[in-house]
Amino acid sequence: MQKLSPGSEAAVKMGCLCPVLDNRNGHGAYIDVNGNPVFWFHHDCPLHGKSVKIPLNTELISEDKA
Repeated sequence: MQKLSPGSEAAVKMGCLCPVLDNRNGHGAYIDVNGNPVFWFHHDCPLHGKSVKIPLNTELISEDKA
């Protein structure tokens, strides 16, 4: 099963709780120095919570406050 990007329309339909606007609708919050997308994720997201790996060397940053 292909992993869906945090905040993408398809991920939200599957129950994703990650920020949509902050992740530019699944395209990533920004691009890192290596050209990889970086996403904000919600710790309780059933698809991306607890740093679940997603494709393309994507980095996930928690929006949760510790």
